[in-house]
Amino acid sequence: MRPSKTLKAKGGQIELLDLFIKALEDHEKHLEELSQRLEGAIRSTKGIAKRGSGSFSNWESFVRKVRGKARLVAYKVEDGMVTVSALVGNTVRRYVEPIPAFRLDCPLELKLEVSLDPELSRARLSEALEVPEGNVIEAK
Repeated sequence: MRPSKTLKAKGGQIELLDLFIKALEDHEKHLEELSQRLEGAIRSTKGIAKRGSGSFSNWESFVRKVRGKARLVAYKVEDGMVTVSALVGNTVRRYVEPIPAFRLDCPLELKLEVSLDPELSRARLSEALEVPEGNVIEAK
């Protein structure tokens, strides 16, 4: 028994649709991979303009290098960045993180001012970095 021409045409249309769907799925997968790679590259270079030798943009890495070794810790908020500096031996280690920007959908510009509570900041940095609270200061 031979299939009718209309059934053959429908089968061909289905095969063509399957081909298009497969191509779109492959394209979507490729775009997702590119997006993840771009996101990773952005994360790894975050704050690079402000960083120098001995600087970190990853808090966990900074803590591993500084915890229990720092003699003095200073922190500040300036130019949209939070900076925590620690004196370890004769080297200053620095953690830099941008303050997240907030955008509105409407055309108004929103500026938020960030301030840190000195007492709370000293206590938290002292605990996190295992530094005496008296050795944690706010840089001005």
